[in-house]
Amino acid sequence: MKIAKYFVILLVAMLILSACGSKATPAPVVTVPPATQPPATQPPATQPPATQPPAEPVTLVYWSMWNESEAQGTVIKAAIADFEAAYPNVKVNVTWNGRDNRKLIVPAFEAGTVIDVWDGGMDVMVGSIAPTYALPLDTYLTQPSVDDAKVSVAGSLIPALLNQYPNDGKLMTVPYQPFAVLFFYNKTHFADAKIAAVPTTWTELIAAAQALKAAGHPPITTDMDAYTDIIIGYAAERAVGCADFVITLQDKTGAMWDNPIYLQMAKNIGELSSKGFLLENTAGNLYPAGQQALALGEVTMYLNGTWLPSEVKDTAGADFQWGSFSYPAMEGGAGSIKNVMIGSQGLYITKASAHPQEAFDFIKYLVSKKTQEAFVAQALVPSSRMDVTWTGAIADAEPIVKGAAKGIGWGCDVWNAGDVTSNVTLPVFNDLFLGKLTPDAFIMKMKTDQAAFWATQ
Repeated sequence: MKIAKYFVILLVAMLILSACGSKATPAPVVTVPPATQPPATQPPATQPPATQPPAEPVTLVYWSMWNESEAQGTVIKAAIADFEAAYPNVKVNVTWNGRDNRKLIVPAFEAGTVIDVWDGGMDVMVGSIAPTYALPLDTYLTQPSVDDAKVSVAGSLIPALLNQYPNDGKLMTVPYQPFAVLFFYNKTHFADAKIAAVPTTWTELIAAAQALKAAGHPPITTDMDAYTDIIIGYAAERAVGCADFVITLQDKTGAMWDNPIYLQMAKNIGELSSKGFLLENTAGNLYPAGQQALALGEVTMYLNGTWLPSEVKDTAGADFQWGSFSYPAMEGGAGSIKNVMIGSQGLYITKASAHPQEAFDFIKYLVSKKTQEAFVAQALVPSSRMDVTWTGAIADAEPIVKGAAKGIGWGCDVWNAGDVTSNVTLPVFNDLFLGKLTPDAFIMKMKTDQAAFWATQ
């Protein structure tokens, strides 16, 4: 009994001493996806400071990939005004570089130019520039979003986008203007052909194409100089997955093409031409002829990005009934219809920035709900947030992207294989797609031409 009594007295004393020396109650812990969770052993002292407006004046330098006069520039300027109103001691100076931003940013860094925040495509930036010049953002992403203190910035964003391009396990960018590659189609044609649901497997796609052809609607086309890399990319992802596909292209013997799944993939693609599902004259389509044919109602389906409806809106007109669906699954293949070809423009904080917290506070406003809704409404582009609705022509794309299990790179990373892509892979694939090669001949030519290419390297 005495031991228990002394234990209680000791416990009470410890609690009193603890209360006397306690600090302010910490902010609630915000859950983030496992891939973005900071290491458990990280000491509290390394956490970014609380997001309080700075006491002294701060100037942030932002280099933008947009032009000031385009819709994205207009939205960003409004976000800057909102941010500066909330942080009166912070001024954002913008350099509007347009699409040359990615060419100019590295020379600027090398010259010692002060830049706090910049933006650009996640695939290019994270793979080459961000590892050297950008600050890892994992801990910053755990901070509350502008819109809801109970939701972290990471928690407000589409997971497949946020986690698509880690660098050595760290997140280097905040996605803020995404895209997705999907089949876009004419819903009026589908209704006319009595197609009740979008295809989810290759067999269903072929059945839909047959119904469209019977109803007098040529099913599919593309622009041969622009988008066949995403066709072979999706086909290969559904067959073997992107990592194995790139390894196959880098195989110096070409023997990996003997995998029977590649022959099945080739047979699937070959059906498009052998069964008469390609729009006549597709072989001669140079951008933007194919997508204009879709907008004119001359063809039903076209594999393209979520920017397509805005690119052809003047041709398609306000009454065009846009639909979209994910590239179908391949029976017997390793890929999944839940793996979606996506990407985004991302925001980065320079590693050398003197004001990283203020820079991230600014980024929060660019991915706030208000700003993201403005991107959708004014720039007609998707949003990277989970709670922002995609409207109009890209409405069908929203659940596909938000429900994606994994984001895959452009063309299933086909360009990561090197010059073999432009010298061998695409020319040979294009001949298969257009019916100039049989599936068996395609496999043989890929093997021999690829081996011959690598022998010269």
